[in-house]
Amino acid sequence: MKKILYILRKELIVYFTTPVAYISMFSFLVISGYLFHFYVSYTRISDMSRVLNNMIIAGMLISPLLTMRLLSEEKKVGTYELLKTSPVKLYHIVIGKYLASLVIFLSGLTLTFVYVLIMSIYGKPDYGTIISGYIGFILTMSTFLSIGLLASSFSQNQMVAGMIGFAIIFLLWFIDVLSGIVTDDVLSNILSELSFLNHYSNFLTGIIDTKDVVFFVSFILLSLTLATKVLEMRSWKS
Repeated sequence: MKKILYILRKELIVYFTTPVAYISMFSFLVISGYLFHFYVSYTRISDMSRVLNNMIIAGMLISPLLTMRLLSEEKKVGTYELLKTSPVKLYHIVIGKYLASLVIFLSGLTLTFVYVLIMSIYGKPDYGTIISGYIGFILTMSTFLSIGLLASSFSQNQMVAGMIGFAIIFLLWFIDVLSGIVTDDVLSNILSELSFLNHYSNFLTGIIDTKDVVFFVSFILLSLTLATKVLEMRSWKS
């Protein structure tokens, strides 16, 4: 645990001493703030679920930005070689870096609670739906970040890693579209179950289904495990 916390602390220092975290969170807050203002001023309805439904698009864009350098940069500048020969295990590196990106994201997300405060002052929002919506948002974004970290393990180039991460996230978000195209019922059901959009949408209706929670948690664990395996393969090759 101490080794993971060491990596976490190291990465947080890097985040806050480089413009990546500030640019990513500023972009996220600007986009989400605009969406909140546009929706509330247009509908005059205290419904946070619609806002969260649109905010996830901003999350799809900023998650690769937050994670694209985490593993690719270590390999490029040579610090990865030092880490792999240290007492720190590869899975410590992966988990520590992942938690750092998660902390940065959650730090920015807490600022969006002001939207709920505004709705509470000028309306009567459904707090149950808001809570389930935020839980779904956090689970979905946590999964995006794990995918971005996995993509970062594939390439030494940050931009390439970022594009790979976004492509995977984009595909898994809209994969449900393919389920309506394929004719095979079994394949169609599989594609529908893999759709992040379908699982996220349930939270926005106020439903916290164990199946959806398990889906996202399983995807996070799978992504982190694969990222560790990729690092192990690099170690064997070198």
